[in-house]
Order: sequence, then structure tokens, then C-alpha cells
Amino acid sequence: MKISGSDQCPCGSQQSYADCCRPLLAGQAVASSATQLMRSRYTANVLGDLTYLRATWWPAHCPPLSQDSQIHWCALQITQSGNVAGNVDPLAYHELTAQQRQVLTLAQSSDQPPDQPASSEPVRSAKYCFDQVSFIATYQDVDSKTFGQLSETSQFVYVTSASQAATDEFSQRWLYLDGEADWRTIELGRNDICLCGSGKKYKRCCG
Repeated sequence: MKISGSDQCPCGSQQSYADCCRPLLAGQAVASSATQLMRSRYTANVLGDLTYLRATWWPAHCPPLSQDSQIHWCALQITQSGNVAGNVDPLAYHELTAQQRQVLTLAQSSDQPPDQPASSEPVRSAKYCFDQVSFIATYQDVDSKTFGQLSETSQFVYVTSASQAATDEFSQRWLYLDGEADWRTIELGRNDICLCGSGKKYKRCCG
């Protein structure tokens, strides 16, 4: 899939591609937050940009990647995001259970000064900072024309300049760490609005 800079960005930000994800995918800018990185990685999936996906994935967890021509991504919805932890090695954080991560979240929140509300910005004095972003991505199987949804809570790590792992390549930027994914098929009625984005009823579109 190819889009022009004036087209609406696939990530759902309501901005043009040129003003949203294109500078990140082109290597002209880096994501300023985990949510922005999540949106740019979704756009990379839409466009089949495997180079960007690899470059923004924590290296120890990045699997072999290949183009998936069976899936057409239709829409992205961010459902929740927020700073969750700091000063923990990413490999150790990766092994924590969801409950253990929640405990770490509460502990980190208690370190916030009372006059400073929780923020999606990382704690710059920590060696590693983490954020989580929950989203729902709607897709269509190219062959069967059926629709589905991927629901995931993604974990992101920010490597600060205080970390021994900081390098020119990874210092002071967000990277995707891992995620808990749930894939589900969506059953549409013939009079439902088609999820492909056409605005037509399913029976007059992909049904």
C-alpha cells in the first residue's frame, strides 16, 4: 500500500500522513511518547515497512519478520496509555507477570511528588522507563473478506542516557518491548456498516 503525504494518516490521528507518521518512518524524527510510537508502528504495518518495525523493536525480543499479504489493516483505536515503571532492566521486566507489573506501577506512582500528576513522559533520571499502550486494531482477511480485531496491551521501554545500554542507536528513544495479543473474528450483519472504511453497508460492500 502506498499513500501520499496529503492523505490522512492510517494511525487514526486525523492528521495528514506528512504531519504525523511519515517523519518517523522516514527516520527524520523519533517518537516522543510510547503512544506516538504505537501509532507509527501501526502505520508501518499498514504500509508493510518491516525496516521501521525492526528498528523500533527491542532487539532481544524482535522475531524474524515477513510481509503478511493476507491481512489488510482497517482502523486503529487507542484505548489506554500511561507510564508504568522505571529503573528496571528490560529483560527482567519482560519476565514479570501482569500482576507483578501492576505492583511495580503502583510503586512507581507512589514516587511521584504530590504536586506532579502521573504523566506519559518517562522519568529521565531512571535507567529504563516503561509505558504501556492498549489498543484495538481492526483488520480484514484478504481472501475470505472476513473481519477481525487484534486487542493488545503493548509494553514499551525508554532507554535513558543514564543506562549502560545507552548507545547512539538506542539512547533516549522509545522501543516496543512485548505485548499480550488477543485475535478475534468479527461477525457482521448484512445491514451493519462495513469495517473496510467505505461507509457502505456490509451487504453492499464486502459481504
